[in-house]
Amino acid sequence: MARIVVANPNTLIEQKVYFNFSSGQLTLQAVAANSVMTGAWININTAFDGVGAAVKFGTTAVPGMILNSGEINLAVVDKYGLPELVEFMQTDYLLLTVTAPGSTQGAGALVYQYRS
Repeated sequence: MARIVVANPNTLIEQKVYFNFSSGQLTLQAVAANSVMTGAWININTAFDGVGAAVKFGTTAVPGMILNSGEINLAVVDKYGLPELVEFMQTDYLLLTVTAPGSTQGAGALVYQYRS
């Protein structure tokens, strides 16, 4: 059975978070149960030069829930996006996790839209 989400357009939150090779784990904001991630994009502006560099965007419960490291090539300057809506089943916190062992460069921005 499908669920139609109808929300007040005034509750749309759009955030832009800059990161680089040394950012580590960033806690961004709380998300409520039954809220929806309507869009998420990672723009790599400077390619990462370390082997095994990865970026994940998700929650504390599932760090790669929204964008997983396998979907993003940090060695290539490009834009990577969320292919579908994500509904949160429980209250949690959004996390951006950057791991870049051996990197001396690499930078980008995460842009996301969240509807509570």
